[in-house]
Amino acid sequence: MVGLAGIVVEEDGDGQLISMWLDPRLRGSGAAADLVGAVLGWAREQRLPRVRLGVTEGNQVARRLYLRSGFAETGRTAPLPQDPSRIQRGMAIAL
Repeated sequence: MVGLAGIVVEEDGDGQLISMWLDPRLRGSGAAADLVGAVLGWAREQRLPRVRLGVTEGNQVARRLYLRSGFAETGRTAPLPQDPSRIQRGMAIAL
């Protein structure tokens, strides 16, 4: 496996991008943008109104990827479910 990205459809009808990962050897190759693009393409096919995600505070590489992909910061923050001592910042894109 070289990478993965998933999407969950929430009760409100929005999608949530989850489990984004790319083999470190492919980082910087454009493959991460391709994964995000595939998720957004699927979300558009399903006519989801928006896709949201959380990016860990301090992960500037991921934040820049999502901004380049059209996401915007929502201003919302929340603890990471698996590590409440760390914060994730919300981002969203309207489809």
